[in-house]
Amino acid sequence: MANAEMLKGHINWVEDMSTPQSILDADTSFLVGRVVVRVNDGSTEVTTLGVNGGASRLALGGDDADAGQFHGPLAIEPDESPSAAMQTRFRVTDVSVASVYVGFTDQNASSEVPIEDEDGALNTNATDAMGLLLEGEQDVTWQTVGVQNNTDNAQAASSNISDLTDSEWTTVRVQISPADSGTMKAIVDGVDLITANTTSTVSTGNNVTTSFFRSSIVYCPVLSGDDRSTAYNIDVAEIGWWGNTGATFD
Repeated sequence: MANAEMLKGHINWVEDMSTPQSILDADTSFLVGRVVVRVNDGSTEVTTLGVNGGASRLALGGDDADAGQFHGPLAIEPDESPSAAMQTRFRVTDVSVASVYVGFTDQNASSEVPIEDEDGALNTNATDAMGLLLEGEQDVTWQTVGVQNNTDNAQAASSNISDLTDSEWTTVRVQISPADSGTMKAIVDGVDLITANTTSTVSTGNNVTTSFFRSSIVYCPVLSGDDRSTAYNIDVAEIGWWGNTGATFD
């Protein structure tokens, strides 16, 4: 029999939130399957919901400092992967007061959200990140956002995706490729998101944003939430990721 060799350097996981969370740290960290949930020390809470298939609830209690994030492993390196992606399914109880970021980040050590928008001004806490922002303080429109080496990318609002409504489950997928100086494609409920900064040519993969991130960075998938002094919940039914890691190639 010929030798069989396992696939190297590839990471692939979908966490369906069916595992009850366990406390890693009394105040700030919880483990749900292979997802780490980090929250601040305010009135933020994490609970398991008894919905079909399982879900975890990030309850933001109304303190303006409340924040939290669900993140996977800090392992995905676009330089080693022709393409990588993360996908999450979630709902928000009050979209008008929410700040939700979905995508990738180099930051996974705190509850501080990677990217948010404070009073119409982009606020990036990560050094490198890219993804989608849903910001109730603006107009609850999906926007592509990013930061490269502490330099913010221009926000660009969706021109074709309907605004999210309260307590409506939605699925967001963010795909990245090192091609064209860091290419990102966003898909909301199966529809390619289009902004003024996307290009729609077959050669670049249809409706993509180019030169959007540094491919030399190692990222983790993330969904984060921040509040605006008003309580709301983010329920996460799944978060998944796939791509190549760099350790077995470098």
